[in-house]
Amino acid sequence: LSAFRTAMTSAALDMSAHADTWGLDADGYRAWLVEHRGESDFTLPPGFAAQGISACKIVSWDQHRVTMLCFKVAGAHVDLFVVDAADLPGISLDLKPTLFADGTMATAAWKRDGKVYLLAGTMPLSDLQALL
Repeated sequence: LSAFRTAMTSAALDMSAHADTWGLDADGYRAWLVEHRGESDFTLPPGFAAQGISACKIVSWDQHRVTMLCFKVAGAHVDLFVVDAADLPGISLDLKPTLFADGTMATAAWKRDGKVYLLAGTMPLSDLQALL
């Protein structure tokens, strides 16, 4: 989990080529993800479902395809990474998010319906937690 968190927070902070597509509606993003072999069957946390996805990208990590969904929440940029749980064997997570704070980056990780989710944002951990 530590290696995955490190790689995904680096992707969240890298604004040089942050998104593959943007400007779509929810169905458009899901269709784009299906076409590009990303995880399209995801469940958004309650604080994000109403926000709408701003952009998305497929991130390559350890020979796996990870879906990155971008959001603008309360003036902050937050990314949600979704990967098939089978791609991260041995990671012990459950429905209740595990929270981490690393400097200015706050993250939360959980597992739901065979997927591992990692939320990363440059905001206080308490603000990130309130969105879950």
